[in-house]
Amino acid sequence: MRNLQWRWMLADTFAWLVGAAIASEIRFELVASPFVLSRYLSVGIACAAVQIMIGIIVGQYRGRFRSGTFDDFRSVCLTTASSAVLVTIGVLLAQPSSVPRPMAISSGLFALFMMLAARAIHRNIRERAASSPEGATPVILFGAGEAGEQIARATRRDPRSNYRAVAFLDDASNRQNLRLEGVSVKGTRKDLEKVARETGANTLILTIASANSRLINDLAERCAAADIHMLVLPPVSQLVSGGVGLGDVREVNSADLLGRAVVQTDTSAISELIHGRRVLITGAGGSIGSEIARKVYPLGPSQLLLLDRDESALHGVQLSIHGQPNLTAEELILADIRDADRIDEVFAEFQPEIVFHAAALKHLALLERAPQEAIKTNIMGTQNVLAAAEKHGVDAFINISTDKAANPSSVLGLSKRITERVTAEADSRNAGRYLSVRFGNVLGSRGSMPSVFNSQIARGGPVTVTHPDITRYFMTIPEAVLLVLQA
Repeated sequence: MRNLQWRWMLADTFAWLVGAAIASEIRFELVASPFVLSRYLSVGIACAAVQIMIGIIVGQYRGRFRSGTFDDFRSVCLTTASSAVLVTIGVLLAQPSSVPRPMAISSGLFALFMMLAARAIHRNIRERAASSPEGATPVILFGAGEAGEQIARATRRDPRSNYRAVAFLDDASNRQNLRLEGVSVKGTRKDLEKVARETGANTLILTIASANSRLINDLAERCAAADIHMLVLPPVSQLVSGGVGLGDVREVNSADLLGRAVVQTDTSAISELIHGRRVLITGAGGSIGSEIARKVYPLGPSQLLLLDRDESALHGVQLSIHGQPNLTAEELILADIRDADRIDEVFAEFQPEIVFHAAALKHLALLERAPQEAIKTNIMGTQNVLAAAEKHGVDAFINISTDKAANPSSVLGLSKRITERVTAEADSRNAGRYLSVRFGNVLGSRGSMPSVFNSQIARGGPVTVTHPDITRYFMTIPEAVLLVLQA
């Protein structure tokens, strides 16, 4: 019988024998005769044999449970109790005069204590051996909830961990005396600087996956003032499983500081439209195009075609989707939308059914200096893609536009307004759907205002703003892309 944990089978047998010996000595006030002791030991052996058989059946001795866990303790209690009851029933039925009837029960109590103690000791030794290395970074965990406990446990038990939890902080008054995984709650967010100084921690991990932007901003400011590096857990919706670990911890990003909850979209209806269809994305290497690709791929298109004139960008988006590059794959299409013949050739070869047109020039100031480039790419390039889509019978064409196309006052806005007009005209003469989707300020896209601010701050300033009193409203890249897919 393979995979049997013989050490625990032998340990539990020994526990039954010792438990039986202790029970006999207590029963007869330390003067039990060898004959009586032998009867107790025989019952202990019988109980051990029954427990081992039950344990094998339920998986207790097949590595089903990690030793020292709650599930392991529960299994041990159940198998021990079952074996004691079954042997007691056998004794009652046989009615041997030399065997006290409650012998199995009394022996089982002592045996169970030793079994649980052995497993607890084994778990403690294992965790000490697997504790984080001495050079691990001391960290403060904010949030003494379930996720915080899991992170603290991971820092203790993972020998590869780069972190070592030294303190918890939590604003809840009923958690101030808690001690989780050997780590104490030492105050609230107001005590951050003091606790960091006392523990030597230079990193804070926010272990509340559902933390709002107000809390994140406040902690970010306190960390900045105390020269403490801050990390967070992603929202619950982004976690792969119900559990959290050190692999989920990441840097604070712009979306965390958005000031509102990220809008979630039901993708079930979108999946029905995408599944089994041939999808082409122009400008697939850009911030919007690449996110569209990452969102579309899990929806099961029969073919996902990525078109861009930037070979490095194509390599990057493929790597982000598949985890490994394959530059020979036919899904990667190196082409310029300015080249009408090349675009027609692509459509003729692959016959896409759905097209997301994200290829464009978008930097306002540059296009003001070179308006002819906006005409070549944004207007003529879009016209080339539209012509190929109409010629080859595309079912759906989604043009990515901008809010600057509303009452345009710039070359960028005017060029995108024209693309909206030609897209609408194509819709009027084709059976398929041709439409445009306007974006506002997309947080984290290439050249977006926050990225400019970050660069200016990194250089020591100054930070340039349009006007001190202006209010801007942002959407994240995933929100923008889901808006496109809903269209």
